[in-house]
Amino acid sequence: MGDVAKVIALDDVRASQKHQALRQQLHERFAQWRDALERQLPEAELTLPQVSETSWGGRQPLTASVAPTIVEHRHQAEHRRTSVHWTTGERLLQARPRVRRTVEPLVGAIALERP
Repeated sequence: MGDVAKVIALDDVRASQKHQALRQQLHERFAQWRDALERQLPEAELTLPQVSETSWGGRQPLTASVAPTIVEHRHQAEHRRTSVHWTTGERLLQARPRVRRTVEPLVGAIALERP
């Protein structure tokens, strides 16, 4: 038997591209956090407790930058949706104007824009 050609579904390609875009954005957020952390560390040799304390103190800025990136990626369709069919009625409901809000889960304050 010869080589078997694989059929690549367009949905799989799109999902992979979206996943790679999310990974790239998360890497960028981590790099920004790492750069800020390095600016806080003195040039002298550090003990493990000093590194741990500085890293621990910087965890909220990291999670506060990563969480909105994931939310924006996972809920893109909701952000773009302009209307929705009302399930108990026969009406089409229009989306309200988007408003910037801040939520404060355990990871820290996160600014989101939503209807």
